Amino acid sequence: MVGDFVVFANSESSLINLLRYYETGKTLDLNDNFKAFSDNLAPSSNVLLYFKPSVLLGRITDLANEFTSRKLEINAPVVNQMQGAAFQFSAGENLIFTSYYLKQATVVHEENLAMWKVTLDNQIVGKPILVSNHRDRDQQLVVFDDTPAVYLIDSDGKVLWKKRLEGTPFGEIYEVDYYKNGKIQYLFNTNSHIYLYDVEGKSVASYPKKLHAGATSPLSLFDYSGNNDYRMLVAQADKTVNNFTLDGHEVEGWKNPHLQNVANEKVTRLLINGKDYIVITDIDGKVKIVDRQGKDRIVITEKFTKARNSGYYVNRTNSKGIIITTNAQGKLIYISATGKLKSTDFGDYSPEHFFLYEDFNGDGTMDFIYVNGRELKVFDRFKKLLFSYTFNSEITIKPEFFNLGKKQKVMGVVANDEKTIYLFDSKGNTIISTGLVGETPFTVGSMSNDQKINLISAAGNTLYNYRIK
Repeated sequence: MVGDFVVFANSESSLINLLRYYETGKTLDLNDNFKAFSDNLAPSSNVLLYFKPSVLLGRITDLANEFTSRKLEINAPVVNQMQGAAFQFSAGENLIFTSYYLKQATVVHEENLAMWKVTLDNQIVGKPILVSNHRDRDQQLVVFDDTPAVYLIDSDGKVLWKKRLEGTPFGEIYEVDYYKNGKIQYLFNTNSHIYLYDVEGKSVASYPKKLHAGATSPLSLFDYSGNNDYRMLVAQADKTVNNFTLDGHEVEGWKNPHLQNVANEKVTRLLINGKDYIVITDIDGKVKIVDRQGKDRIVITEKFTKARNSGYYVNRTNSKGIIITTNAQGKLIYISATGKLKSTDFGDYSPEHFFLYEDFNGDGTMDFIYVNGRELKVFDRFKKLLFSYTFNSEITIKPEFFNLGKKQKVMGVVANDEKTIYLFDSKGNTIISTGLVGETPFTVGSMSNDQKINLISAAGNTLYNYRIK
C-alpha cells in the first residue's frame, strides 16, 4: 500500500525503489518536462502509461525486435528530443477510448534536480542550516517551523528529532564544542531564550537560558582566539547588548553599550589590521562601533542612517575608509578609522534595498551588487554596470553567493512571491532557469561531503533538497 493505492511490481527491488522515491518526494510533480508535457493530456483516464523515449532507448533491445531497435538507435538524436510519450485509456458507456500523445521539444529541460522533499508539521521559517555532526562525514539540517519548533534532519531527509521552543526563533545556528572534547552542539536563540542542543536533541548543561529583557536579533558568536573560548553577543529589548560566555555568565569588563533604540540586526565583527571592530545597528539605522570590551572604537559624528538590508564589509577597493556599507538612499558610505564619512553614488535606491560587496566576476577586485524592488544591478569598482536583471516580483530576501566548483561563483536570489530561486553566473546568465522551489533563504553545501553540491530550500511546510552539481 502506498497511501490509498495498491502497487504491484514484478520484483521486490522495484517496489523498494518506488517507495523510496515516493517517501522522499522524487515524483513527477517536481519534473518540469512532465509538467509541460501533461498540459496536453486529458485531465482524467482509467489507465495512463507515460514514458520518456530517451530513457526507453537505453533498454530498447529488451522491448523491441532487432529491426525496430536498430532504427531507433540510428535516430537516437531525434528520439532524445522527445519530451515524452503517453497512452490514455478511458472507458465510456459502451466504448473504450484510446489516445496516444507524443511531443517533440526543441528544448528539453534538464531533469529536476530534487533529490528529495520532506513535509514537516508546520510552515518552515527562516533559512535551513547545514550542520556537521561528530559521528560521520554527512551533513545534517537544522530547520525551524512557526509553532515554533526546531528539527534535525539527516542527509536522506529523515527527521531525527523535533523540539518545541519558547519564543520566536531567529534562525541563526552555530556549531560549538561546549565540553571541548571534539563533540558538536548546536547553539541558537529565540526572542526569549538561548538554546544549546547536542546531536541527539538533548539540552546541554543548564540550557535553555532565559534572557532578562528578550532578544531583538540573532545572537552573534565570536571565538577571538580560536580555542573554543566563545563569546555570545545578544542585543536585548532594553536597548543594550549583553556579552555572555558559553556558560551563560556575563563577561567581566564588558562595557555594555547603550543604544538610542533597540538593535534589530545581528552584531557584526570585522577584523581590520589586527583590530576588532564590533558593529551594532539600532532599528533607526544608527551605528555604534566598539572594541572587544564594548568601548567606543569609532565614533561617527556625522549624520548617517544605514540601510536596513545593507551589510558591513571591510573596504578592499580604495583608501577612502576602512568599512563600507550603504545609507538609506543607497549611497555607498565609507567609514574611516577616525569616524569621518565619504560617499560614492551608484544611483538612487529605496531604504529597503540590499547591498552586497563581492568579487563576483573573479577578476581580483570587488564588485558592488544592489537589489532594489524587482531590480538587480551589478557594478564593478569603476561603477560600470556589468549586468542587470528585472524580476517578476519584488525581492525581499537577501541574495546569497556560493561557489559551484573551483572557478564558478554563483549568486542565488529567492523570489518568494513566485516560490522560485534564480541562480546567476557572473555574466548575468541564469544557470538553472526553472525548477528550484523556494520562498525562504536557502543554503548550499555538500550533504554527503562528496564534492557534490546540494541546495536546500523551503516553501510552506516542505523542505527541498536539490543536487545542482
